[in-house]
Amino acid sequence: MNIGIENFNVFSKPIYIAKRKGTKEDSRGNLLPYYETPKKYYFNVQPANSDSELTAFGEVAFQRMKCICNRQKYENMFSDGDLAYLDGVTPKGEKINGEKANYRIKGNPLNQNLVIVIYFERIIEKQKIVKED
Repeated sequence: MNIGIENFNVFSKPIYIAKRKGTKEDSRGNLLPYYETPKKYYFNVQPANSDSELTAFGEVAFQRMKCICNRQKYENMFSDGDLAYLDGVTPKGEKINGEKANYRIKGNPLNQNLVIVIYFERIIEKQKIVKED
């Protein structure tokens, strides 16, 4: 089977990404991030567990996922802090954009010539998104 660069996402599945728009101040003076409406993408997402990733991230690598996508199509679309919905999680029923996200993009996507690599870090302790009173 010949999988060229145009078909490298042949094993893709749907994920959602909500871009971070900025921060807002709540009634208590805390700066809270806010996000765009999540958009659906189809990427081949895999655990980040190669030797070089384990060296770079240490034990935290077990809480990371990565995807490789076409650079021409997705360059400069995603950035550090954007939220992601992986492992079958969807934004369905959210009242606030990003409240159901279970990963965030960690670091800016890496340019690898024809592709970019996006690393996702699991959100362990979720910050509560507080509605303004």
